[in-house]
Amino acid sequence: MKVDKRQPSRRLAAIVFTDIVDCSAVVHRGELLGERLLNRQKPVVRAVLRGHDGHEIKTAGDSFLIEFGSALSAVQAVIEIQKTLAAENAKAPKDPPVVLRASIYLGDIEHRDADVYGDGINIAARLLPLSPEGGLALSGSVLALVRQRFDLPLRSLGTPPLKNISHPVEVFVVDAEALQASAPPPAALAPAFSHKNSRSAIAIVMIIAMVLVGAAYWTRTQPASSAPSPLFTSGGIVGELPTRALTEQASIAVLPLVNQSGDPQYEYFSDGLTEELISALALAHVRELRVIGRGSSFQFKGRPTDSRIVGEMLKVSHLLEGSVRKQGGRVRVIARLVNVSDGSQVWTQTFDRQLKDIFAMQTEIADAVASALMLRLLSDAGNRTPANPDLDAYNALLLGNYYYERNDSENWRKAIGYYGEAVKDDPNYALAYAKLGVTWGHLAGNYLAGKEAGVAYVEARRAAQRALVLDPNLAEGHAALGWVLMIADLDLMGAERELRRAVTLAPTEASPKHRLAFVLSCMGRTEEAMALLKQASVLDPLSFRGYYYLSLFLTARGHYEEADKAVRKALELQPTAATHYQQLAVIDVKRGRPDAALLDSLREPDEYWRDYAVALARQDLGDHSAADAALRDFTSNHAEDGAFQIATLHALRGEPDAAFEWLDKAYAARDPAITGLLMDPFLLVYRSDPRFAAFCRRAHIPEA
Repeated sequence: MKVDKRQPSRRLAAIVFTDIVDCSAVVHRGELLGERLLNRQKPVVRAVLRGHDGHEIKTAGDSFLIEFGSALSAVQAVIEIQKTLAAENAKAPKDPPVVLRASIYLGDIEHRDADVYGDGINIAARLLPLSPEGGLALSGSVLALVRQRFDLPLRSLGTPPLKNISHPVEVFVVDAEALQASAPPPAALAPAFSHKNSRSAIAIVMIIAMVLVGAAYWTRTQPASSAPSPLFTSGGIVGELPTRALTEQASIAVLPLVNQSGDPQYEYFSDGLTEELISALALAHVRELRVIGRGSSFQFKGRPTDSRIVGEMLKVSHLLEGSVRKQGGRVRVIARLVNVSDGSQVWTQTFDRQLKDIFAMQTEIADAVASALMLRLLSDAGNRTPANPDLDAYNALLLGNYYYERNDSENWRKAIGYYGEAVKDDPNYALAYAKLGVTWGHLAGNYLAGKEAGVAYVEARRAAQRALVLDPNLAEGHAALGWVLMIADLDLMGAERELRRAVTLAPTEASPKHRLAFVLSCMGRTEEAMALLKQASVLDPLSFRGYYYLSLFLTARGHYEEADKAVRKALELQPTAATHYQQLAVIDVKRGRPDAALLDSLREPDEYWRDYAVALARQDLGDHSAADAALRDFTSNHAEDGAFQIATLHALRGEPDAAFEWLDKAYAARDPAITGLLMDPFLLVYRSDPRFAAFCRRAHIPEA
């Protein structure tokens, strides 16, 4: 495959490794024998991979590294290779047989500088030695995508240790005899969508609204599914996706729209339009339709793959795909609705308009979708499209959303600037005020202290309240006010009230459920919190936040092994997110693994949380002088903005007097971290101390 050396590209792919069993022994017997072995292997492998849309990345001696666009194509190709080689061996009994091992893993890879990188490559290589001779080894993630397509007698190897791979990978193998006796799996579906020939535009929001209507019509008589979420089983977390029953419901995911404007600076525009589409679906409030949230949909940004892979991973029946071309004062939209089961296009259309006419396009696009679905049920959808904002304000909102999702101090400040522009351009833009309130709250709660935090909380409250004055039924407004009540006022019960209202107003959105679950867990109501996470995981199964919150809840309950699995899943979905390695360090300390805690703490990308995690690990390593120095350094640097964390360090050291002294300081400083007291595994050790209950009463933490 030709690789552009100038521009790195990332995507999700099925990675196959193969090598010849005992090749080195044959070469030792004679170089000509070894050469004959390779000459018999290579034509077979290359012929088969071409027939299954495989791309040869590189060869090294007797090994092949191959990339496929789908897991099914990869499995089908490996089976065909093994069967073809077995037949060739039977024709030449006097020659050394060509017997391969093969491994398959589904993961994220990056093409860069004419080579390929990524954890997916490393894990696929580690699976190869586990393959039986003439058979194959595959990960649980691959099996989850192909198990419905054909049946092979598999053996589970559990989660064997893999060199330099820290998280568990479930491995299955197929022996040569079982593989040779199997029927071939059906042909892989051709990719349903090419990023090269698609464009889409801003008004697609209403496309999704009509899809909702169509889906509701199709499934109004379908019984509700009770399928488990991907986060939970009766025994805890699992790595598999929801069962097929969820797919068979009316369900849709909006894939990130492709920016084809010729300028990376317009990435915010295509991302923002994608979010608008998702929101439009959710706001339609059609109970029968399941809408996948942003966190899961954006896992596929920049990673072309076929519709079946996406459909299997998200458990949806339909996808909306498209791209955006924004040039000067014009926008072109090409939208495509795809049936996941067979990759067929239900509807596709191009819209090319002046940017100023974007909002006028909404009805036109909605009617086009209705015609494509042969439904005229727009009136049944309860159309709740808000009044159109000023175009400049809308553009500023999209820019704000783009930077908000980057999830750090610098980008949150940029987001605040753009949300501020949006409300300046349109003083009645309720959604922009809600976003402004949430972002001010996050910035203050995570990065500010003292007077600076106080000013930020004033801005957060003012924006959230203004949003609700403009639109009392705006879910984002209630969510923003709930977050302000929690982190600025330490008012958990008020936060619960507002977030419950947000959940009621937006029952198909995962984000309000995530936040409400966090508040409930802070109140000691972890069973309710876990139930909410379970609901949210169906709406947004690949949300890293859902897995991260689950890890926090499980850690507080002492389920450290499951908490470890959950945070590692969050890391897999969002490797650069702050606090995840800090959370791993906490779990390591509670499991009595201080060396691992120190290694994990050093990988934490956020400086504050890295300092805290290192200090935690030092307390547990047995070097008292290093532990004392780490505590002194953290206290010296973070007495104003880290009083609660200092309390936890003293708790870990077995110093309850100092721990409660610093808790009092945290309360005096209105440190929002104290609302998480009932989730802190170090301070919970002193729950029987009378001072613990007294502090909860003082801080209005309803200890359960």
